Amino acid sequence: MSKNITKKARAVGINHVALEVGNLAEALAFYDQFLEFELESQSETAAFIYFW
Repeated sequence: MSKNITKKARAVGINHVALEVGNLAEALAFYDQFLEFELESQSETAAFIYFW
């Protein structure tokens, strides 16, 4: 039986993006489902992520 492995998308050529969301934790969980990123830092109102 073969396993169904899905790779996450990698950002290419993005310099800076700002998103305003209602719930930071939910937004990070949502984007983590399909984008490969590292959480650089986080506060109550902001998160800074790094694409590699």
